[in-house]
Amino acid sequence: MGKLAVLGLDGLSWPFLNGMVETGKMPYLRAVSANALRATLRALPPVTFPSWTSIMTGVNPGKHGIFGFFRYSKGAYGQLLYTSLDLRHPRIHEMAALMGVKGVVFNPIPDYPIRPVRNVEIVSNLFFAPKPMSYPPEAHVKYFGASNLPQAKAAGCDVVEYFRDVMELYLAAVEKASSNADLLWANLNFPDAALHRCPKMLRQPDAPFLPILDKIIEIMDSKFESFMLLSDHGFSEYRYAISVNDILVKGGIARPSKRKHFRELGEGRSVGIGISPRLYKFLRAIGAVRVFRLAVKAYSHLIGRPIRVFTKAWIDVEASEAFMPDKSSFGLYVNGGSDAIQRVCRVLSAYEDAIFVRPAEEVYWGKYVRLGPDIVVFPRFNRGFTLLSAEVRGIPVLPGRHYDHHPDGVLLVRTGRLKGIIDVLPNFAAASIAMYLLGIPLPKSRDTPRDVERSMFWDFKEAMYPIFPLLQ
Repeated sequence: MGKLAVLGLDGLSWPFLNGMVETGKMPYLRAVSANALRATLRALPPVTFPSWTSIMTGVNPGKHGIFGFFRYSKGAYGQLLYTSLDLRHPRIHEMAALMGVKGVVFNPIPDYPIRPVRNVEIVSNLFFAPKPMSYPPEAHVKYFGASNLPQAKAAGCDVVEYFRDVMELYLAAVEKASSNADLLWANLNFPDAALHRCPKMLRQPDAPFLPILDKIIEIMDSKFESFMLLSDHGFSEYRYAISVNDILVKGGIARPSKRKHFRELGEGRSVGIGISPRLYKFLRAIGAVRVFRLAVKAYSHLIGRPIRVFTKAWIDVEASEAFMPDKSSFGLYVNGGSDAIQRVCRVLSAYEDAIFVRPAEEVYWGKYVRLGPDIVVFPRFNRGFTLLSAEVRGIPVLPGRHYDHHPDGVLLVRTGRLKGIIDVLPNFAAASIAMYLLGIPLPKSRDTPRDVERSMFWDFKEAMYPIFPLLQ
């Protein structure tokens, strides 16, 4: 049985990784990346919850049941954050534990609530858990001490100080865990949480805590037989943002809501200054959008709180044939059957140069496809398009500088046990590689194509892993 360390860096792309290396502050990462197997790990959708879940389960969202940040009850369309209780497939540490692998896992996604597993110590303290928690209960103190991690409250590029504190705590944690585990898996929220707050780091990925991150990589690589560095998606700048709900309103598929009520999707998630789509179009027409943004920024500094400007028009979900509830869903929910789905796809096809549109069953597969959106919508990322949030602005395509996730993440593997690796892999292939390096059977339910596995692995065994009774 092998020993494996995995470091997951949320939102890491190859350009950003190369930029960190070029700062000269990460000599160990430079050495590892020069001698390791490298690939692009592609995530569709490029969203933290479903992508990390695919990476850790080895299957697509249609089999693990996590499609975005939020779960929607069709018909009522109530919005709830996905949790581990929605998970329909075991993750790698849960499968490995059945084979006697002793593990330490920091921040498995979904990270709340923690599912106790024999042979595995689990800590959730960095992503979406409402408070730091662990299994067994004393594991958090064991690895992180009595103090809680700092909260990322800083706006803008001041978030760098937060990450310095996080890296120092995780450096001590991985050093302690490296002597206790056959599998050490740590997911960190860098650089994604930094890039959302400070997009200029895309061009200048220099930060004072990079030597600490380099030391984390050195410990995880040097103390284990194999080492993997990977990410759930990349991050990029885009020239255009697409408002799918505006396209639906324009095509007569959706209706904007004129009054707020509790059934209205998005209620309570946007806090700030609301303006009407008509006023926004007027500001654009007279070239005053920049002046307005500067005024909002000044007011934000004055009150000491971040402000988000949004339009007041939302989608009326009861009167609409289809709608996008939030951009992280990368999908539409349709109030109707297959004919309605085809009709909505035809309306959206007018924007096929900017968006990829397909019924969900043509993108995802598995018995839980029905739990997600009815139609999948991906922007043409490599043509400079991303998605806008769910509000209706009266503007289907908004030019400008937009910063958001990109499907292409990172996979770097330092091992002597693989034949090689292909240039681009689906994100769920990471679980197959990790389980192979651990020397345990691969799940028969996995989605990695077998010919891809044969090109990487010398030989492997398969097993049927049980689904948690509560998840069936």
